This record gives sequence, structure tokens and C-alpha cells, in this order.
Amino acid sequence: MTVLIATVGREGEQWLDRHVGKLARCEVRPPVTDLASAVTYLRREREVTLGTAARKDWNLVVIERATNCPRLRC
Repeated sequence: MTVLIATVGREGEQWLDRHVGKLARCEVRPPVTDLASAVTYLRREREVTLGTAARKDWNLVVIERATNCPRLRC
């Protein structure tokens, strides 16, 4: 995921290790044990969120290339 790469560039490698560890401790499904499984989990969560928003007819704006925004902070 591009946003993970951008965040690592901004926050440093330690951030990624902490984030993967945080997801692993949360006992999410599918389980997170490493970077690859974290990406799988985050992609699934994105699809679930977008699917729910579409079914509920929520007025959601999807920003496809958020990493192009200067100094994006969440």
C-alpha cells in the first residue's frame, strides 16, 4: 500500500514495526503476523468499509491518490 510507504518515509521504519505489532495485538481477522499479512488485512478492511458505505448510500468521497497530497496528516 502506497500510504504505508509514504508514512514510513515520513515517520521512519520503527513506525511500521509498531503498526504491524499493534494490528497483531488487536487479534484482527485475517490475523496479522508480518507486513504482508498487515497489507492483506488493510486491503480487506478498505473493501469492507467501501462496500458498507455504498450499501448504506452514505455520501462518501474516496480519495484514490491521497499520497499525492502535500503533508497529509491523519
